[in-house]
Amino acid sequence: MRTSLEQAFALASPRIMPRATRLPGVLVHCGGVMLWSVLFARAFFPDGVGATTAGGGGF
Repeated sequence: MRTSLEQAFALASPRIMPRATRLPGVLVHCGGVMLWSVLFARAFFPDGVGATTAGGGGF
């Protein structure tokens, strides 16, 4: 049988009882990944980073 201290620890420990991920956190994470992906992809279009490299020749 568990003591009250062990029960309190089990209820408060995120390692033993992980908390659910909230929707706003998931949306912020997905939005950041999508924004990074779009900005990274833009570097490979003719008007992106390649067009402004030293020498003006692009890729």
